[in-house]
Amino acid sequence: ASDAPFLLLDEPVQSLDPAWAVGLMTILAQEAAAGRGIICVMHDLNLVRHYCDHVALVGAGTLHGYGPPAQIMRADILREVFATPFQERDGFILPQLEPLPR
Repeated sequence: ASDAPFLLLDEPVQSLDPAWAVGLMTILAQEAAAGRGIICVMHDLNLVRHYCDHVALVGAGTLHGYGPPAQIMRADILREVFATPFQERDGFILPQLEPLPR
């Protein structure tokens, strides 16, 4: 399987420490640059935004968008799909958290 034209991965960085997640995504990016197709299901929005060439944004079984991450991974679109407010800051996309009562 080492010369397979495509890799199909389901949550490849789930439960990995950040350094290992970035390392794996770097390897996958290198494989893609070498011509291998990489298809991943991922929930880490920032890794998707940084490493992926194209994104299919799916929520509740519906395709809400397909295209380059800069077009699809926007706070307004993510808010609509996930019913959670998001904010973009310094190139990252983050859920907008409310302060906890103290």
